[in-house]
Amino acid sequence: MEYMYTVYGTQRSYFTLKLESALIYYGVPWRHISKRPDNTELVEKRAATHQIPVLQTPENWMINDTTPIISMMDARYPLRRLVPTGPLGVLVHLVEEFMDEWLSRTMVHYRWNFEESAKVVVKAMLEEVMPDASAEVAEQMAQAVYTFGRKACRANGLDSDQQKKKTEEEYEGILVAAQKQLSETPFLLGSRPCVVDTIFLGGLKAHMFVDPAPRKMLEAYPALIDWLTKRADHWDGTGELHPFPESTGFARYILKLMKSTYLNYLMANTTAVKQGDKAFVTEMYGEEVSYKRLDYREESRQMILRRITDQLTDQERETVERWVIDCDLDSAFLP
Repeated sequence: MEYMYTVYGTQRSYFTLKLESALIYYGVPWRHISKRPDNTELVEKRAATHQIPVLQTPENWMINDTTPIISMMDARYPLRRLVPTGPLGVLVHLVEEFMDEWLSRTMVHYRWNFEESAKVVVKAMLEEVMPDASAEVAEQMAQAVYTFGRKACRANGLDSDQQKKKTEEEYEGILVAAQKQLSETPFLLGSRPCVVDTIFLGGLKAHMFVDPAPRKMLEAYPALIDWLTKRADHWDGTGELHPFPESTGFARYILKLMKSTYLNYLMANTTAVKQGDKAFVTEMYGEEVSYKRLDYREESRQMILRRITDQLTDQERETVERWVIDCDLDSAFLP
């Protein structure tokens, strides 16, 4: 079999599994190659980043960042595009933004704030990327990986009991909304998949379904597990997304969550980026929380601004701007 696309990443990576879910929906031949010491230098030099996943294309390009990768793939396979054009594309992009940038911290919590999960994950990751390592080297790498995970928790404001509890409650609310939606439609935003399904699947496949601690919680949602294991990866290329601005109940639920949580964090991060602060403090779930400044989250916000300003007609832009204001998201997502 000739593989048109190659994904370099790991099987326990949120965004690697997001990209692989997208490639399944595009219906293209692809393969997974674990990023290991024997290919790391080449991949990082070609892609100009240490981050995963990296996609190698038929032209032998190596590119990273799932959002622009999916934009490229949409242009190549327009009948299977995962982000629609026009106002509906803005809605989909906003929901993806929350799933990409805010729910990623939830995955960090379930993985690294639970010792049983951390031990299993470290072992699995080492078996994937360093299968022939000596016991001494494996132990050193395990400690390095675990230290990275704990730092990620601190950087994402996940130290206090209040933050941990509220993060878990928030994600369980999302699971309830997803299970309800998937009892009504084949996918989260309608009868065909979109990029929102891919990032939701990235979390389920790479984290929630395989890490011991969240797997116990996920068992309370059998219909969601049934969708994940039997239906989520199957799409015949037909169907429609629910129209703008109504969309689905799941999309409306996420947009409401954005207003109450991610918006406050995002604007504080934007201010920190502009001021050059390495960290910032903002209110979250009823207490003051310190976060590490993340430049990419500002870049991601700018991508949505450009979608609104550069990719819509004047009439579409006016419609979208009124809708963004109605959603109370204008402070972050309007120029």
